[in-house]
Amino acid sequence: VGRAIVKNRHFVVERAICQAIETGVIKLHDSRPLRDFVFRSDHVRGYLAVVANKDKAVGETFNLCTGDCWSIKDMAYKVADCVWERIGRSIEVEFNELPDRPLDILRLEGSNRKIRGLLGWHNRYTIETAIEEDIAEWLTVLKAPS
Repeated sequence: VGRAIVKNRHFVVERAICQAIETGVIKLHDSRPLRDFVFRSDHVRGYLAVVANKDKAVGETFNLCTGDCWSIKDMAYKVADCVWERIGRSIEVEFNELPDRPLDILRLEGSNRKIRGLLGWHNRYTIETAIEEDIAEWLTVLKAPS
């Protein structure tokens, strides 16, 4: 039985990937916010680590994060580079420098020290490997222009 791929374009990385594949131009808002991007597989593995170690996890709060912060600008250019490498198409990146959300926090960064220590969880994906896998999945859903 094949696995169904359900994709959501509302997250900023997904939006950048879809725009790059479909139009060749990534158009985003503010380039400055810094984010600790966690790939969904790592996120799910974190939940599974909590369930598997419930005796240690009950009553605790954990950050599922990489501990690395990337600007929206750097992420967008990584997407552009990865799409170019994958489909051989040059990708433009544009920002209007207006906040996507008016009260957005400029820097969201976490520490995974606690979940590493108590449950042994760590992220397996870097931003590069996560973007590469996500692009491969989106290419099965979208038709890239020739």
